[in-house]
Amino acid sequence: MTLFDSMKKGTVEVVVLSMLLESDMYGYQLVQEILKLTDGKYVLKEGALYPILYKLTEQNFVSTYTTYYGRRPRVYYHLEPAGVEYAKSIYNAYNELTQSVYAVTANKYN
Repeated sequence: MTLFDSMKKGTVEVVVLSMLLESDMYGYQLVQEILKLTDGKYVLKEGALYPILYKLTEQNFVSTYTTYYGRRPRVYYHLEPAGVEYAKSIYNAYNELTQSVYAVTANKYN
């Protein structure tokens, strides 16, 4: 595991929620869109994605529905109103944390 991967662990939930704020998505689509938006730097594996999606679903922040692409089912994840509020709160907490880290580390590594 790289240092980037280790630091990324705490960000998966906020990243997934941010993507679902834009639109409903299925798992593979989430992975691909995140890769595209981060120029391939943020690689989200299924082993990290699905436990987060299942947890958010159990907490009623996310709901699911299935469509079919040919014969293959696609499970889409939809952010519920409670999930939108949760997404805002987790983003605010993440933003506060990153600003705090930046305040401590700014201009020390130039």
